[in-house]
Amino acid sequence: MRRLMRVLLVPFRPRAEGVENIPAGPVVLAANHGSYWDHFFLGIFVHREINFMTAAEFFPNRVLGTVMQKVGSFPVRRGAADTDALETAAVILGRGGLVVIYPEGGVCKHGEISERPRAGVGGLALRNGAQVVPVAIHPATSLHKLGFLRFPRVTVRFGPPIPHAPQPDAQRERQQQAAERIWAEVVDLYAAAGRAPAAV
Repeated sequence: MRRLMRVLLVPFRPRAEGVENIPAGPVVLAANHGSYWDHFFLGIFVHREINFMTAAEFFPNRVLGTVMQKVGSFPVRRGAADTDALETAAVILGRGGLVVIYPEGGVCKHGEISERPRAGVGGLALRNGAQVVPVAIHPATSLHKLGFLRFPRVTVRFGPPIPHAPQPDAQRERQQQAAERIWAEVVDLYAAAGRAPAAV
């Protein structure tokens, strides 16, 4: 899939910055989610086995569900405290794996990037004491729907990992605080990617 997507994404001239910030061992990548292409822009640059937390509604479709599972996705029920999804993520992190989560809770269809994240990424980080690498995919929503036909140059910027002390019993407010700290880094990375001069 990586080899295929490297070819298919050539028109976007994708580039990555800060890939070296991804540590070995258990880690969560927290990225903005502006389009359905985001899995693939991350996948071509992250040279580890990836597990994506993906909206559950995609999995009942036999073809799409099978493809999602093959690329390392597992379902999460949006708008609910999905303990099964968190447990799956915890198992993956417990064996030293890498989990991708989109704190916006779905594709951002209004504006470039959401102002506030959902608490899930904070809860996951605190539950496992996981390092979280903030990631900005720029531009975001211009790739949604027919915007991808413009083929904007896409930059995937990885920030330094944010450590977390394990707090498995953290209350919702504490989880939200952790999520907002992570999200602030994503927003800063996104703004910096937008200011960076385009490479020739």
